[in-house]
Amino acid sequence: GIAPIGRFADAPPEYDPLRLLPETRTLISVAVRHLKGVMLTQQRLIDNYPYQIFGYGWLSHIRINMILFELARGLEDRGYMALPYPSFCESDPSQPGYKSNTGLAARATPISNRHAAVAAGLAQFGLSNVVLTPEFGPRQRLGTILTTAPLEPDPMLRGQLCDNCGICVEACPAGAIGPEPEVSFHIGDQLVEIAALARDRCRWYHFGLSPRTFGPLDIAEPVEITRDLFEEKLSEVISEHRFFLDRYIKTFAPAGYCGMCLASCPKGKYNPE
Repeated sequence: GIAPIGRFADAPPEYDPLRLLPETRTLISVAVRHLKGVMLTQQRLIDNYPYQIFGYGWLSHIRINMILFELARGLEDRGYMALPYPSFCESDPSQPGYKSNTGLAARATPISNRHAAVAAGLAQFGLSNVVLTPEFGPRQRLGTILTTAPLEPDPMLRGQLCDNCGICVEACPAGAIGPEPEVSFHIGDQLVEIAALARDRCRWYHFGLSPRTFGPLDIAEPVEITRDLFEEKLSEVISEHRFFLDRYIKTFAPAGYCGMCLASCPKGKYNPE
């Protein structure tokens, strides 16, 4: 999908793509779908090794980035500048503007692949803070290219893919997704309304610190999960338990132990069930 830079006019200054490449005229959003078999195996809590590689780590950190590089190289071979931005740049809590346990995006990266996908007409935000496409619901990974090329933009999706059915809220083992839309912002001329997300509770499960999904250790879950506590416990288990380090090395990511908000969503022509 292709979006003109003007659709980001209402983005917060720290997320303005022009901070990275002031000459940007166009953003290109790339999505690669998940495999049905991978998502079903994850949803049924049978085994998460396939999802950690083919649904998360390898797919996000290697496959998509290879596609972005080749597209960007093709644009630069034709005389334009192109800046592919890596998928999944983690937020840095030491930076100004970082906020945890809120529905507001932390100051993570100057590019939000989800916002770019919406602006480029590929997707729309769902209640859970992930984006949905008509074809696959929330089951895809995303990447973005900034370029000086004056490409023809795609129209943004109209209608509403997410009907706030609440299935993702019920499926979230962390209880991290709010039941109602509470956070709103604009992308292009569209108003987006999503639930507040307790991000540090989400991370606790996403990074395998709970046995309620695929966490291999029975770590007592504190009443209040802060970013500092999460990072302390994650560093501890990676350094002290060979399983975590081994999976980290093999899957290209220390996360991918949950994904129930993706697996449970009934939207899309392709549905896990």
